[in-house]
Amino acid sequence: MNRPLKMTSSILLPTLPFALALAGCVGAALPERVVQSSPGNYRTLAAAAIVPLPNPERFKNAVISDLQASAAPQPADWFACVRLSDGSYLAAFYDHEKITDMRRSVGFDRCDVAPNYVPLPPPEAPKKPRPA
Repeated sequence: MNRPLKMTSSILLPTLPFALALAGCVGAALPERVVQSSPGNYRTLAAAAIVPLPNPERFKNAVISDLQASAAPQPADWFACVRLSDGSYLAAFYDHEKITDMRRSVGFDRCDVAPNYVPLPPPEAPKKPRPA
């Protein structure tokens, strides 16, 4: 037989300030998220980010997907998938016209169904300093 739970004032009174504080948070509006504009040179940025990674043979014939808007829990406003020659995927995340994170793709990124893969452009050669 179920009996109603009896709450005594010795239990309720100490928790009252916390309950009131949390009640005030419920009605507060969250700040609106400002989405950054998409980087037009995202393919070039990805190619440059891959150059220093180990095992360069994995990056030969790598292809990159179209840029997509990210969704939580992804760490930036935009992302693109890079398919490597061994069939694995990297996810490159863009914010403020630069790559803010690059990691092995996870299922949430859905890189296996990302649209329009095209070859990565060759990385830009490092600029040589002018002679003094």
